[in-house]
Amino acid sequence: MDVVSMIDIPRCRSIIMGEGASKAALSREDLCVAGYIEYKGRIFSIAIYEYSDIGVFAAKISLDLYSDMCSDILYDPHGLIAYAKEPDSLCKAIVRKIKRYLEIYSAGKGSD
Repeated sequence: MDVVSMIDIPRCRSIIMGEGASKAALSREDLCVAGYIEYKGRIFSIAIYEYSDIGVFAAKISLDLYSDMCSDILYDPHGLIAYAKEPDSLCKAIVRKIKRYLEIYSAGKGSD
């Protein structure tokens, strides 16, 4: 896993906001790009990684909060993972995963 140097943070934030997020805060850390996304009133933690040896970008998305985003979120068994071969596609895939999570969550609430 490499430091995520290929991610243009302002561009990724713009893509995420364009896909419907109300807020997005991302920053470059030592091992990943980490931050939070607010979508439909829910706040999601996110960490983006670059695996340059296989040409893949990955993002881990979770509703949990972490003190060390890059490490803690990666090893937490909960959450969703998005993969893409290019950064812009990954930024769009992040929002698709969040939307999918909310669909599943909403469906589960109706079964009480």
